Amino acid sequence: MSQILTLFSHLPNNHLRNGVLDGILDHCCLPQLSYLATRLGDVLRIDVVGNLPTEVALRVLMYLDAKSLCHAAQVCKKWKRLADDDIIWHRMCEQHIDKKCTKCGWGLPLLSSRKRKRVQTSPSPPTSAPAPSLSTPTSSLPTPHRPPKRLKRWKEIYAERLLISRNWRRCHYILRELPGHTDSIMSLHYDEALSLLCTSSYDYSIRLWNTDTWSCIKVLTGHTRCVRAVQFDDMKLVSASMDKTLKIWSMKTFECIRTLQGHDAGIVCLHFLSHLLASGSVDGTVRIWNITTGCCYSIAAHSTWVNKVLLLDANRLLTCSDDTTVKMFDLTTRAPIKTFAGHVAQVQCIQVLVPHSPPIIDNVPYPHGVLLTASLDNTLKLFSLQTGECIKTLFGHLAGVWSCAIDTLRIVSGSQDRSVKIWEVSGEGCVTLTGHNGAVNCVSVSDRCVVTGGEDGVVRVWDFGVRGLPASGENVKVDANGTALANTATSGNTNAPGIVQNGSHTNANEESGG
Repeated sequence: MSQILTLFSHLPNNHLRNGVLDGILDHCCLPQLSYLATRLGDVLRIDVVGNLPTEVALRVLMYLDAKSLCHAAQVCKKWKRLADDDIIWHRMCEQHIDKKCTKCGWGLPLLSSRKRKRVQTSPSPPTSAPAPSLSTPTSSLPTPHRPPKRLKRWKEIYAERLLISRNWRRCHYILRELPGHTDSIMSLHYDEALSLLCTSSYDYSIRLWNTDTWSCIKVLTGHTRCVRAVQFDDMKLVSASMDKTLKIWSMKTFECIRTLQGHDAGIVCLHFLSHLLASGSVDGTVRIWNITTGCCYSIAAHSTWVNKVLLLDANRLLTCSDDTTVKMFDLTTRAPIKTFAGHVAQVQCIQVLVPHSPPIIDNVPYPHGVLLTASLDNTLKLFSLQTGECIKTLFGHLAGVWSCAIDTLRIVSGSQDRSVKIWEVSGEGCVTLTGHNGAVNCVSVSDRCVVTGGEDGVVRVWDFGVRGLPASGENVKVDANGTALANTATSGNTNAPGIVQNGSHTNANEESGG
């Protein structure tokens, strides 16, 4: 046998070798030919990707979607090492996180909020260990061992966001109810990074909630009439009331440190940016305050109620009113520079989206951002911030729309018809959440949840960022302590592909990620 193989290998050219092989094949019976066919399949199988240089192999795998990459990682160890490479998954995250992928049409939440220093509600308890003496050398003090923090791989980052994105698309959530107010809730402000939620009500009070435990940690009182608006940051909380005053509260002591007076009628709305504060009143005027000095000046913005004010920057202000218009003011000249018209009833709320990547609506990018408006004519409208033209009108509510919120992936609205609707940011598709027993006066949206407040005096949190939902797809209703109550189902339209009531259908593209 070795002599035959040696002679075959020493044949001078391929022509003679092919002749020898043809002769051998002519003398083979059927079982031997079958054996040859089986062996040739194994011999001719080539690992194209595995044999390529690493840089070229990674470049090839970058053309795969997320689902195909996961399948590729199951082929062999070498493919797994290539398919799990951070370079590939970093590019996948860049395509999808905080934006819609141009290939598959899906986006993933940013989840950029990082826990900052929490507000202290009570002094820390003393520890039993004695304090080290000032004379004790530093080197003699025991140094606690802290294991090095493990950095997440980009594939883990993508998977974490994909889980939450699936819950949004399938409309899987846990519904929490936070009772406490004794009258209608008029406004709320939610800060996921601080784990704080602030609500104000017709019961003259302001409530602060810890969103880690979903418990009320403080009730602020001091206004003598309905509190119509609240906003806070790390250091201060500002509230506006129909008693014609604005109050500034310390976020460290929860005490009122200043009361701003100047409006001649009840104050409906406020918004601050750094040291600049804008407030809108029932009499149609807007006042611009310097929080540090307490000085202000007035702008005759509208002829009737100013329902919402929004500071875009130190020089531009947006306002909306019962006169059906939205106006943009130049704070340098104190004159209107643009009017957004189109609604036929009172405009109750405005929100602005100016993301790092321009929103795309009807295949048209808007690099300067878009303006979202909500009106009692039952509609929401999207306007171009640059030109002022109406881009799109969103229909779906059966009664006036009192509130709205927007982020890079979705729009949320609350209405007199007791429903909350979630739309894609392009205005396509709609899903309806029900649960309120009265009009929904205020809404807020984050990467993980929707927070709403209404006439029934109950705060509702629709949490889409939870793990371990029932396999059946039924949504779970819990109280503030996390105790499960009766299951609740999503109601209404699910026109958007991949957005479903109980997870019974998933769009074919939702897992792939272009």
